[in-house]
Amino acid sequence: MLSTDFLLASADIRFEEFLRLSARAKRKYIVITRTVRGREYHYVILRKALEEALKQFRPKPEVPTEIVLNLHEYQSDPIVEVKGDQSNWIAHVLQREAGSNLSVLKAEGRVVGVFDPIAAVPNAKYELKGLNFVYRQKAPVAVSAGRKQKAPTRHGKKGAPRHFPQAPPGPPGIRGARPRSRATPPREGGLIRTGARREMTAPRVGAAPPQQSAVDHERYPRATFPDRVALGHEETLEVVIDAVRSPLAAISLTIRAEPGETEVPVLVVVQPGTFEVVGETACEIPVPVDAKPSIPARFTLVAREEGNQEIRVKFYPRGAYAAQLAVRTRVVRTTQQAKAATSKTVRTLSKLPDSPPSADLTMVILEKSRNRGIFYDVGIWSQKLNIAWDSIGQITFPSDPDEQFRIFYSELEQINIAAPEAEERIKAAAQNLYKAIVPERLRSRYWDLRDSIASIQVVSSEPWIPWEILMPWDPDNPSAPNGQFLCERHVFARWLDGLEFPRKDRLQTVKVVAPPGAKLPGAQKELRWIRNFGRQKGFSVTEAVEFNELLTSFRTEQFDVLHFSTHGRFDPKYPTASGLFLQGGVELRPDNLTGPAAAFGKANPLVILNACQTGNLGFSFTRVGGWATSFLEAGASAFIGTQWSVNDETAAEFTQAVYGALNRGDSLGKAVQGARLAARHKGDPSWLAYQLYAYPNAVSQLGH
Repeated sequence: MLSTDFLLASADIRFEEFLRLSARAKRKYIVITRTVRGREYHYVILRKALEEALKQFRPKPEVPTEIVLNLHEYQSDPIVEVKGDQSNWIAHVLQREAGSNLSVLKAEGRVVGVFDPIAAVPNAKYELKGLNFVYRQKAPVAVSAGRKQKAPTRHGKKGAPRHFPQAPPGPPGIRGARPRSRATPPREGGLIRTGARREMTAPRVGAAPPQQSAVDHERYPRATFPDRVALGHEETLEVVIDAVRSPLAAISLTIRAEPGETEVPVLVVVQPGTFEVVGETACEIPVPVDAKPSIPARFTLVAREEGNQEIRVKFYPRGAYAAQLAVRTRVVRTTQQAKAATSKTVRTLSKLPDSPPSADLTMVILEKSRNRGIFYDVGIWSQKLNIAWDSIGQITFPSDPDEQFRIFYSELEQINIAAPEAEERIKAAAQNLYKAIVPERLRSRYWDLRDSIASIQVVSSEPWIPWEILMPWDPDNPSAPNGQFLCERHVFARWLDGLEFPRKDRLQTVKVVAPPGAKLPGAQKELRWIRNFGRQKGFSVTEAVEFNELLTSFRTEQFDVLHFSTHGRFDPKYPTASGLFLQGGVELRPDNLTGPAAAFGKANPLVILNACQTGNLGFSFTRVGGWATSFLEAGASAFIGTQWSVNDETAAEFTQAVYGALNRGDSLGKAVQGARLAARHKGDPSWLAYQLYAYPNAVSQLGH
C-alpha cells in the first residue's frame, strides 16, 4: 500500500514534456505538484491508467499539463505528514483517516511516497481524470482544434472532487477501497463519471433497452463552517449532499436520475459575500442515486470584513438552479475556537422545476471578491456538448466599472443613426470590449465550439457587460473579416443567478401601457397593432396609462403579458429609482413592485419594456437592482428590455416581429433573435439594444 515508486512532476510544464518524463522514468505513480497562491496541491496518477487513456484520447501537446488533466484545488489528493522511517508511515495515514483515499506522503516539506489503498486488490480498476482539449483518435465524430466534424466528442468533465469507493473489509483497523464493480452499468460511450475520476470506454452497441422514466430522489445539502473566524485567516467551507436528513441539513433538494444512471451531477456554487474565495467559486460533484452521501465540495474563504457575515451556497442539478442555503458566521479580529455553523434555508424548491431544454452552452458568471477590485469567475456547462462545469477564466475590474460602461452606452447612443459607418463603429466597439473583457481561454474555447452552438445562456448577476453585442473573432487570424454579434449568430438569453425558472406555456391576456402623453407616434401605432393582432389571433388586450390605475391592476389582476411602450430612464447610481413615464408625467419605479403590487407575478407573465435603458442593471445597496431584477423576482417568466435608447419606429417593428413569432410557436430565444434581425436598419443600432431574460428554448404560445 505504501510506495516510493513515483515520479514528481510540475503541473505547469507542457504536456508533451510531461509525457516524455513519464516514459523515461517508468514509475508506477506520477505525483503532480501545482502551486496556487503559495499553497501546494498534489495529484496522484497511475502511469498505466494514463497510458490506457492515451490510446483513445490525444491531447494537444503544447497545452500545460494542469489544463489537459483538469486539475483543480478541490480535486487534489490528501497530504499526510509522516515522520520517522517507513514502518511508522502507515500509522500516520490512519491517524489522518486517509486510509480509504489515495494520498501523498510528505516529510519535512518534500514528497516521500504514495499511499494506495487498492494496490493489493486483485483486478483493481483505476480511473483517470477527464482529459481536456482532446478527441478520440478513431472516433467518427469529434470537435477539436477549431475543425468542425460530424458531432462533438464527450469532453472531460471538470470540477468533480476525486475519491475511491469503499473497499471490502481489510485487516483490522485498516480501511481499504474496492474497485468499481464490473456489474456497474456504464454510460453511453466516452467518459464515465465514477466519483472523482473518469474511465474511458467504448460506446455500447446492440438493441435499445425498453423506455423507462426518470426517477426523482430527495437529497439534503448541508454546509459546515466555523461560527467565528478571524479577519484575514483562511477557513474551509465544506458542502455535502446527503441521502439522510441531518440536523445541519436545512433544505431538501430533488435530483432527477435518468434510467441506468448511478449518479447525478450537481454544480455547487459559493456566493462569498464579503469573504474572498481562494481558488474556485464552483465545482461539480456527482451525487449517488443510492443511499450514499456525495463526496464533499470544499472551498477556501478569507474573511475581509468584521462583523456578522453571510455566505450563500447554491445548487444546480444538471446546471439548472434548484435551491440555496445560507451559512452565517461572525468575523472577529483574533483567532477563536471554531464550531460548526448551522445552515438556514434562504430559498428552496420541493420539486425540480419542469424546465425546458437547456441552452447548447450555459455560461455562469460568479462574483469571487471585491477586495482591491471586482473579480468574477467564469465557467461554462453544456449537456449537448458533454461539457461538465469548466472553470474557464476570470473577469477583473480593477476600478469601478459603472463609469466605464456608462461611457460605453453613451457613445452607442450618440452614434449618428444616419451615418453609413454607424454599424462599423459599433462593431469596432464590440470587438474591443470582447478583447478587454472575455478571458483568453474562453475566447479560444468558444471559437472551437461555435459551429456546434445554436443557443447560449448567460447566468449572472453582474450588471454591466453587454454580452449580446460582443463580437468574437478568430484568435489565430485577427485580420480575418469581422464575424457576427453573439445575439446575431446565436439564440441568446440571460438569467439572474439564484432565481428558479417559472414556466409559462400559454399567453392569452395582454396588458399594454402606452401613455399618449409620451408623444411617441410609434408607441401608439404599436398599441393599435397589438389590439388588431389580438382580435385576429384570439388573445385579449386591456390597457392602463396612469400610475394608480396601473398599481391597482398589479394588485388585483392576472395577465400573461405586460407590455410597456413609453419613455424609460435608467438611474445608474440608484437603479431602483429608474423610471417609466406614465400619463401625467408620473413615473413607475422598480421599487414600486413590492408588497401587494407584486401580486401580478403569481401569473408569471412575460414582461416587455419597449423603452429606453430598461434592461440595464446596476448595484443597488447590496444587490443588483433595476427593472429586470424587480420583475423577475416578482415572478415574471421572462423579461425583454433595452440596454440603451431605441428608435420609436424600430421599437414598433420589433414588437410586431416578437408577437408574430410567439404566435407561430417559436421559442422565446428564436422570437427575440428574429425580431432583432427584422428591426435591423442600416445606421440604426436599436436592433442590438434588446436583452432577453429567459430560458432561450422556452416556448410561450401567444393566442391560438
